[in-house]
Amino acid sequence: MSRFWAAGGVDTSSSEDDSDSSNSSNSSSSSSSSSSSGGSSSSSSSSSSSSGSSSSSGGQRPAARTGRGVSKWVEISSSSSSDEGGRVVHSAQERALSQFAAYGSSIRAAIGDSDYPALMESYEALIRAVAKNTKIAGVPRTVVRSMVETEDVVTAALKDKAAFRALPPKRGRALNRLKLKLRQDGKKFGGIMQEYRANPIVEEESDSDDESDDESAVIVKSKSKGKVVSESEDSDSDSDSDSDKKSDSDSDSDSDSDSDDSKSWASDSSSSSSDSDSSAGPTGALLGRAKWLKTATVSSKKDKTLSLQEKAARAAKRASARETERAAAESAAAASRKAAAEAVTASGLWRKVSDVLAGRGRKGSRPQDVARALLACHRQSHALGPRVEVPVAMHLVSAMFDSVRNMEEYMQTTAWSSACRHVVRICEVLAGAADGTEYELRVMTSDEVMDALMPGGKGEGIEVNSGGMKLAGSAGMGSALEKGMKEETLVNPHTGAPETLADRAERLYQEQESALTPEQRRSIGVAGNLVVFATRLEEEYTKSLQKINPHTPAYVERLKDESTLLDLLRRVQAYYHRTNGRSEAAAVALLRVEHLHYRHDIVAAQVDRAAAFAQKFGAAALVHPAARSVHAAAGPADAATIHPAAMCGRPEVAPAAAPSSAELLGELCSYVYVHGDDRGRTRAILCHIYHHALHDRFEVGRDLLLMSHLQDTITSSRDIGTMILFNRCMVALGLAAFRLGRIWDAHQCLSDVCSGRVRELLAQGMSMGRYGNDRNPEQEKAERRRQVPYHMHINLDLIEASHLTSAMLIEIPNMATETKTGRKQVYSRNFRKHRDIYNRLVFTGPPEQTRDYIMCAAKALQGGDWRTCSDLLMKLHVWNLLPGGRDTVSKIQAMLLEKVKVEGLRTYLFTYNEQYDSLSLSQLCGMFDLEPNVVHAAVSKMMINGKLQASWDQPTATILLKKVQPTALQELAMQYGEKLVALVDANERLLDTKSGSHGYKDHDGWKSGGDHRGRGSWGDR
Repeated sequence: MSRFWAAGGVDTSSSEDDSDSSNSSNSSSSSSSSSSSGGSSSSSSSSSSSSGSSSSSGGQRPAARTGRGVSKWVEISSSSSSDEGGRVVHSAQERALSQFAAYGSSIRAAIGDSDYPALMESYEALIRAVAKNTKIAGVPRTVVRSMVETEDVVTAALKDKAAFRALPPKRGRALNRLKLKLRQDGKKFGGIMQEYRANPIVEEESDSDDESDDESAVIVKSKSKGKVVSESEDSDSDSDSDSDKKSDSDSDSDSDSDSDDSKSWASDSSSSSSDSDSSAGPTGALLGRAKWLKTATVSSKKDKTLSLQEKAARAAKRASARETERAAAESAAAASRKAAAEAVTASGLWRKVSDVLAGRGRKGSRPQDVARALLACHRQSHALGPRVEVPVAMHLVSAMFDSVRNMEEYMQTTAWSSACRHVVRICEVLAGAADGTEYELRVMTSDEVMDALMPGGKGEGIEVNSGGMKLAGSAGMGSALEKGMKEETLVNPHTGAPETLADRAERLYQEQESALTPEQRRSIGVAGNLVVFATRLEEEYTKSLQKINPHTPAYVERLKDESTLLDLLRRVQAYYHRTNGRSEAAAVALLRVEHLHYRHDIVAAQVDRAAAFAQKFGAAALVHPAARSVHAAAGPADAATIHPAAMCGRPEVAPAAAPSSAELLGELCSYVYVHGDDRGRTRAILCHIYHHALHDRFEVGRDLLLMSHLQDTITSSRDIGTMILFNRCMVALGLAAFRLGRIWDAHQCLSDVCSGRVRELLAQGMSMGRYGNDRNPEQEKAERRRQVPYHMHINLDLIEASHLTSAMLIEIPNMATETKTGRKQVYSRNFRKHRDIYNRLVFTGPPEQTRDYIMCAAKALQGGDWRTCSDLLMKLHVWNLLPGGRDTVSKIQAMLLEKVKVEGLRTYLFTYNEQYDSLSLSQLCGMFDLEPNVVHAAVSKMMINGKLQASWDQPTATILLKKVQPTALQELAMQYGEKLVALVDANERLLDTKSGSHGYKDHDGWKSGGDHRGRGSWGDR
């Protein structure tokens, strides 16, 4: 070590001897001086600055030489400061405490100088430091003392108005700012400030934690002399204090204290060399070179083992104490909740509800807090009967809807489920689940609700306000009289005993309830309507399905809530049907119809079974896999061979004996037809038609549509949602006709929708215009709100395939006749447009999309290659999307093959009839692989309709073709007749629009199943 300092240019050999001798000779004098000055230096021994430590050493510390040979770090280190004389890495808690102490000193200095701007800056800096280090150091009592002192000074300065007005503007503004800051901080620190004012003694106790040692100065009181002595736990050498303890107790330094810290420091001081003692100043701080030397602490294994054991024991003791405190706190909270539940009364509960509702919607109030407070009141209302529980539940459900701030947001799933449970609970209570009595709701007007919530108003037999509950007719009592009643002693007129205002309110409430007749008791006045709640829950459910990504598991989980919604709607409809609310019941029945009409029987059975399974066994994902295996026990099982989860067998739900979907939907729609409004009846009819078409009951759905005349009046409707439902209904009818092989009907139903923007007409998405977005933001938002949820979409490829296939089977034979007659009659402009685009292509590769397959098939059919046409149609994968599974797909493919053969035959006859004089029936059957009766029927129909000029030769089974060409006059007459038919048809449509008779006033052709304008029947092709 001497070599090290010699390299730095400092001779230390003589100074070490001198320091040893001086330390031994002056030990008694230094101890006496330290004891006499300990009271004055205890508070500042751990936080001295560099200048202070250099000045305190005085002449005892040798001056550091700054010669050429001295290292640079020695010069820097000699000017640095340290509380303990060595380089110590302070923890975050120590830094925070030192920062608090510095700010506290600044605050006290500013208070002494009456420097209010400096006081304001120091106080704000202290509050920021506390906010930053609260988790690390907490809020020490020294900080609370500084806050209390600042508050006292500001309060005293503001009380003296004359002195305050005489202050300079800067100091006055600082005082006002301090007042506002203290008022703001009082909300956060008011409790601990009050505790400090009650016990203003600042006493810092050392915390002997296992993880870290407390290195801050601890203020303790000496038992012998009653003086305050500063004891530092951070110093590396405590020779002065050890000498005091030796002189007082005449014992070894190893047994001076019972604490672990005293033992460690004692062993530390006993193992330290005399060099550190000689280098210590009068305050115990290391001087000169000694402050840079590391002191190795030698401790025995026995001491370390004892220390670890004692620390473990203390940790276990603290853990047990914490567990005991936690258990005591939980038991006390449970006891308080039980006492509060027993002490709750109807009047007190109503007072709480009115207070909560008074703050609903105000600035600064959170909807979640209001709903949480009302939920607590609702839990307490279960024991007070339905007349209290139901109104509180209605307020609670209404408050839950406040969490949705605008139309673009949707209610969270948890809040939605909670609201559904509360509405179901209301329906159960009204049905008599609580006490066996059926109740009815009486919707209170807005004035009644406001009077019930505002002081001085009237309620239903009682008044609910912040002062209590009074009988009706006492609204004339003013606030002055109420104050007088509060000041005077209230006496029960029946018993003569004194009572409180809450007791009087409860007594008046009970008297009012007992005075009600049985009919009045069954009527509960509420603020709200179950129909509104059910409609709002349905809207929030639909909105959530619109917002959630349909390709995520969250969408599937959300779909499971539909069974909950349908059960809620069923209960609400049953309540209104029981209470003769026919119009309300019809509105709820319409909601049920809209959530049932799009489900196929196969899907509906699976959904209902899954809902029953979840209601009985819970979520399917929570069922153990062993219970689903084939080894699940069906009867008595052996625990040695069967998994415990499979002991009770496989969880299964027997199919419920519920009515079929057709019967249920028919009953609901019939109820809406009778009791609903015009819009409800229209939507119910369209949903009913959609359900019939979904199950291939095309004739029933078509007749219902024709009898309702919706196809003539829907264009004048201003309800866009109803028009979208009509488009979906027509598409469903077209797909049903296509599945049944009614190609003409399918084309007629699908042509109007497929000629425009299919995606927008069906509300299954938004398409951009040709020149960009042609909608303003409001229109775009409204259109997004009208979108149909993803699980209700109709596949657009399936619609396009059905429409183009139907158009191909109609247009290809028609185009063959145009080349011979010269008359152009277009049945499908959309198909012809796509065909012309395809024919203009320079290079046509293999088909990729659905439209390409159909265009290739149309080109092959026009050339007479019906086999290629059928093969292309069979390759379409879109047929797998049809409901019914593989059986439906095989039926569709067989039907298409038969139709392609027949239309190929017709196209062949139209194209090449002039090249033949006669055709054999067997030859045609061989060419198109058809049965003789099918060929005979197709050719006969062409002859009857005038499309083919020919006749049958029955003995030889041949077709005799006639070459008859119409004259020019006949051609003109036929064209003139067609134009007259079109003109008459347009006039009839215009007359029908104005008169509303729909063309049935002059003839009854519609009764026989034909078109009401005499243009033939649905199946004329």
